[in-house]
Amino acid sequence: MKRYRQIDLLRAIAIIIVAMYHFWVVSGYQTTGIRTLNIILTYGGEIGVTMFFIISGFSIYCSLYYQEKRKESIKFLPFIKKRLERIYPSYFICILLVLIIGDGAVYISMQNLWSIITHLLLVHNFFLSTFGSISGVLWTMGVIFQFYLFSIFLYKCINKRWIVTLSLSLVFSIFVKYILYSYFARSGLDNNYYFIYGRQLFSALDNFIVGMCIAKMILEKRKSTKLIYIFFVVGIFFAWILYITPKGIIYSNTIFGYVWHSITAILIGLCIWQIVMFENKKETILEKGLFFIGKYEYEIYIWHLLIANNLYAKSNLVQKIASEGYWEFTIIMMVLSIYIGWIFSKISKCLKIVI
Repeated sequence: MKRYRQIDLLRAIAIIIVAMYHFWVVSGYQTTGIRTLNIILTYGGEIGVTMFFIISGFSIYCSLYYQEKRKESIKFLPFIKKRLERIYPSYFICILLVLIIGDGAVYISMQNLWSIITHLLLVHNFFLSTFGSISGVLWTMGVIFQFYLFSIFLYKCINKRWIVTLSLSLVFSIFVKYILYSYFARSGLDNNYYFIYGRQLFSALDNFIVGMCIAKMILEKRKSTKLIYIFFVVGIFFAWILYITPKGIIYSNTIFGYVWHSITAILIGLCIWQIVMFENKKETILEKGLFFIGKYEYEIYIWHLLIANNLYAKSNLVQKIASEGYWEFTIIMMVLSIYIGWIFSKISKCLKIVI
């Protein structure tokens, strides 16, 4: 399977955006000193996760496409086994260490056994009581794994009629949010319900489909693009985030709340499409650094918030650093997250060999 270096770069950007947002939250929402960056950070978690979902769809489509190109039959069980081999070792190690070290040990009890079971089965994202338990970032692993369960079917649908599939996924995701948010509003439920059930597979299906459709277009109609087109689509995306998004509430029983993630996914998808088609013949030092981060993005994602939360909660020195400025705290946490993510990626590989 061909590896797109631009996708690794985009993975790095996604994890950096998400990590910067989480470090911003942990440090008490301190200003970065840059108004535009403050706005971007406000929506950083949403942007980064949407990118992850789109890239997951892109990668799965490419994997299945090249499998067919090699004349290999696509079978459900081998496909799922391969996906689990990729995500489960690091995921399992994370859960295990959280449970036996530090504050996560509170989950080792009869009343919290349900939380552990749902995490191990990758269905914890369905329930209000387990959605953010053990580690707040792990909910995405449930959504992504559930996408894997349907991805072969979606791959075949896109190969037959990609425009129809994409259109139906957009209508379906928006309609689901309309039904859910209307019910939550009538029931007087708090914002947690909007967030939790507004980012399930059934309400974020279009994010994954956008990624799969982009992959189809690139693989079947490979053409290089010009840098001006990248600036154009990226400019539209930033205009959406900086000037239009602050005027509404993302998780709300409004038209804005129903369509925000879908529009954002389309704009990010267009950016990814143009960036992947751009042929960059020279790699800068910055790009090499981003490629390294992108290579270990999954492990960095799993560990970054745990590292920040634990150090901030238990170290007076870290609290002091955080109180003195956002950037000092963020840079230190980012370096630690990258290093620990790299270490656990190696541990996960060893675990795969043993298994």
